[in-house]
Amino acid sequence: MFSMLHPATLELYGAPTCQAYLSGIVNPGVVIDPIDAYGLESWLWVMDGDSTMIQTAYSVDVKISVNDEDTQQMVHLARRPDGTLGWFTDCGDPK
Repeated sequence: MFSMLHPATLELYGAPTCQAYLSGIVNPGVVIDPIDAYGLESWLWVMDGDSTMIQTAYSVDVKISVNDEDTQQMVHLARRPDGTLGWFTDCGDPK
């Protein structure tokens, strides 16, 4: 999961903070299924009082299944410098 984070997440929180956060939440019983995806658009990522404009983000509705409970959530993905898609999360306290 860490290797798939978008660089903006690492810039805001720092790699050690994100690594520690993700190691505490990894749950192999979680299943994430995409429901619908929307084209490229500008998205203002607001997290912990800071904001970053992501010029070309994909919005994706996903179903998250944990222990027979389903929730629906929208997540955002954007291209990383290597061309792959990276995701955004709240890793805790910003740098």
